[in-house]
Amino acid sequence: MLPGDMELQSKKLAGPTAVDCGRVLLRGDPQIASECALTAQRAGMPFRVRYDLQGIDSLVAAGIVRDQAGNVQILMWDSDPSGGGRVGPGVVFLIRCPVPVHLWVDPNGRVKCLPKPNSSSKDPMYQDVDPY
Repeated sequence: MLPGDMELQSKKLAGPTAVDCGRVLLRGDPQIASECALTAQRAGMPFRVRYDLQGIDSLVAAGIVRDQAGNVQILMWDSDPSGGGRVGPGVVFLIRCPVPVHLWVDPNGRVKCLPKPNSSSKDPMYQDVDPY
């Protein structure tokens, strides 16, 4: 877990030369930002992209960051992981993408790196309430 400023953490992880693919607001069109991330990944360039998501009782966002060494991670931010509805700095959770990294676009247009789910998956990362 990292301190909750997702912008700061993604900039720090990606590095100063990273491509900023942008922030997709809630109900925004992710196509340009997602294509930017895929293009940067294919070119072997560091990048970062953020998607604001619908939370239940707090603000949430997720993103993908590639650093200068080629490591790719998911960042998941929650303004109040305790579920009290408070809007504070929150926390950022990191999940390292499996190697070799394979980025793909989900039906919502967001870039992901975890293996695509199968219909029988019981993994909470892939349920209908997939936070990312």
